[in-house]
Amino acid sequence: MESGPASPNAVSQLAQCLIHGRISKPDSILRLVLRLDTFPEHEALAALARLIEIVSASPHNRHAIAGRAGLVNALILNLSRFPDNLRPPLLKILLLAGRQRFTVHDTRAVLAQVQRAESADGGEGAACSLELLQLLCDVVSVSPSARVPSAFWDMGAGVLGMTGFDLPPENLVPLAARGAFTVALWVHLDPLSSLTTLFSLFDANGSGLQLQLHRVGASHCSHRDPAHQHAAAC
Repeated sequence: MESGPASPNAVSQLAQCLIHGRISKPDSILRLVLRLDTFPEHEALAALARLIEIVSASPHNRHAIAGRAGLVNALILNLSRFPDNLRPPLLKILLLAGRQRFTVHDTRAVLAQVQRAESADGGEGAACSLELLQLLCDVVSVSPSARVPSAFWDMGAGVLGMTGFDLPPENLVPLAARGAFTVALWVHLDPLSSLTTLFSLFDANGSGLQLQLHRVGASHCSHRDPAHQHAAAC
């Protein structure tokens, strides 16, 4: 009994999505990337290495994978199911595409996946949570000026509705300490409140940040670092 022709390997399938090194079929690349975990490990890694190479070398290719095909959002939602050896190159592709285009929907997807990973049992969920938080920091780390944020999202009331996320302080505190996040908000205070906590983030060791509003209208921001016997207020 004769067998049929062998299916092309992952690198060959990737090549079919290119014309002279330029991505011509972003939708096909998305479908290929999402099933790379079904290929032998060496084929999947070779295809990812080639994709990183062509995306790094061409603004057109970065725009192609970050555009309507939806690769960024799809990879964020599926990252946790890939084995450990495939996640680093997938995160590299996410970073290249994310620095080209990263929407509020992508940000919401990252934060929702972080919350889901933190609720999973075992260390794998925590590892994926930290990877996603680091990705979000790296995507917005390049700014044209020290006074200008490299990205801004309004995640409050509006078309998208009210949004709340519980983020893991043991991962977020060290990232926030590097200047990764800025919080801006409007508040409506209860007239009877003498003290309102707007933002509070502490890890298991008591390190973290807290922002409070007092009745006189003054704000109080405190930072504690028990490991170094340091406390500050502004």
